[in-house]
Amino acid sequence: MFELQKLYDEKSFNFLICYEHKEDVKYETHIKLNELIIVYKDFVVYKASSERREYTEYKCARKCSYSY
Repeated sequence: MFELQKLYDEKSFNFLICYEHKEDVKYETHIKLNELIIVYKDFVVYKASSERREYTEYKCARKCSYSY
């Protein structure tokens, strides 16, 4: 854990935190003072993974309707 006073002395307020979102989508999260900044490495893949898949939803709806 970082010591807060040491960070103030060095004026190191910009941290980089790397995460992985869903399958192959990677993004970086920067924290600068009280501001959160997210930079996606491959936004096209992120957008494709976040889009609704209508075929899957209809397939699920059909399965649910047969269970009545």
